[in-house]
Amino acid sequence: MPFVARPDQVAAFQKACSQPSYSQEALNVEFTTTTEFDRSVLPPHLEPTDQAKGLINISTWQSNVCGDFELSSVLVQCKEGEKEGYWVINLIVSEGHAITWGRETWGEGTRLIEIDAELTEWLEPNATEWYSFEVKAFPDSRGLGMHSDPLAITLKVVEQNVKRASGKVKLTLRGTESDPLHTIPITSISDVFYISGETKWTVDDERPLKGGDAYLPFLVGRHYDVISDFHVGSGFPSHMETHESSDKTETRLFRS
Repeated sequence: MPFVARPDQVAAFQKACSQPSYSQEALNVEFTTTTEFDRSVLPPHLEPTDQAKGLINISTWQSNVCGDFELSSVLVQCKEGEKEGYWVINLIVSEGHAITWGRETWGEGTRLIEIDAELTEWLEPNATEWYSFEVKAFPDSRGLGMHSDPLAITLKVVEQNVKRASGKVKLTLRGTESDPLHTIPITSISDVFYISGETKWTVDDERPLKGGDAYLPFLVGRHYDVISDFHVGSGFPSHMETHESSDKTETRLFRS
């Protein structure tokens, strides 16, 4: 890529970004939790659903906008008005370009999950539709607040699942102080579901959100590591209260 993109390169970039296409191969496990937990992790414009459910996903992807990558994610079910969908509370992506695309285009967050599946029943192909809620926001250049009011992004997801299967699963969540997956109050899990096929993500709605600073904890928590975890040389000022950071890993095991 040149220092300044040519018109044809800009046009190719815009065409790919406006029509992103993906293929995925995924293992999904649904879990039940508590309404109180859902409310504690949702931004102000989203509300918990009556079911208090979530989804854990491990998947591999191919895309026309960010190549091949792998990811794992934890999502909680929620709603905005009449639309029900999911809010991602933990996302680990393997490739830098995929991280950049998701964060800067839609506002996705980026951040140990094991799924030991025994697939025993093959299911008929199907098509599904659902919504993913995101908040697109950036810190201002002085680092003291939001650059501007955040944007609420609603993504419509259409999956054409050409392969499907289900079976029993052993789910392992490993959490630390920085990634506290072990603190999610999971009360039960479903069987595991395998899907493979094409997935299309399109922007269904985009609107500004007021009270931008109320979203700052979600921006910092989803997009950045805890700065006190970084090693710095002696003599550098500390901007956080000193505390003993623990690298200890807590493990929780679930079976369907």
